[in-house]
Amino acid sequence: MLLRVKTSVIALLLLFAVLWASETAVFELAMAAVAAIAAFEVVRAAGLGKNRLLACAVMLIAAAFAFVRLCPEGGGLFLCGLLAAVLAAFAIFMPSAVAADRMSVVFTYTMIIAAAAASIVAIRRMEGGGYFIVLMFMIPWVSDSLAYICGSRFGKRKLCPDISPNKTVAGFVCGMLGGAVSALIFGLIVYIGQGRFPQATPALMLIGTVCSLLGQAGDLVFSIAKRYFGIKDYGRLFPGHGGMCDRFDSVFFVAPALFFFLWKSGITL
Repeated sequence: MLLRVKTSVIALLLLFAVLWASETAVFELAMAAVAAIAAFEVVRAAGLGKNRLLACAVMLIAAAFAFVRLCPEGGGLFLCGLLAAVLAAFAIFMPSAVAADRMSVVFTYTMIIAAAAASIVAIRRMEGGGYFIVLMFMIPWVSDSLAYICGSRFGKRKLCPDISPNKTVAGFVCGMLGGAVSALIFGLIVYIGQGRFPQATPALMLIGTVCSLLGQAGDLVFSIAKRYFGIKDYGRLFPGHGGMCDRFDSVFFVAPALFFFLWKSGITL
């Protein structure tokens, strides 16, 4: 438990350091690194990590999504097609080493990671983006914590026992409630701190609820791959927490949804 706490503190300090330097290219580079590491973990989980050429190609394409806003229009679609072409080439020319099901998993999960990296960068470049980045991490982490606490105490009915035996319906519901409340409290603190009327709090509660739902779904989706490939964790990057995908699986699903909400609603903090 102490190891998990120490790791969380160090991770938070690194996050704030990246946010502090986010007006430079440091933020994009940090997101590129996150995407590349997470993509490699997926390749390794699929049993393809020993193929260095494949691993490097997937990592580079995933990392490139952090800079997609700097690309000409359609850059994201080009990278998506490039990833599909690379994986298809390996599947065709190395049929004995690469199975189609493993390639499908690598493509799907790498695209989830890449979309999240591009969304996080886009959120940071919005007005009040620094606040929203904190909110993006706060919603799933508060939701996960409350889901764990309530599920351990009150959970009787299992949510998805074949995927995640410890998750319960009670924990799932409480996690969604935690997402809504955390978004509301965060918004009130920011608005009051700026001396502004908190007119967007109902929208923030909706965002918190939906993002909590998607964050818990992300946890389950990444757990499916672990069950399928028979691994416990994606890596050991964060002692006590696992790999990048273990720590940020919820955030990978929350980031694109949060970007879409902010883009369409025009909410500012």
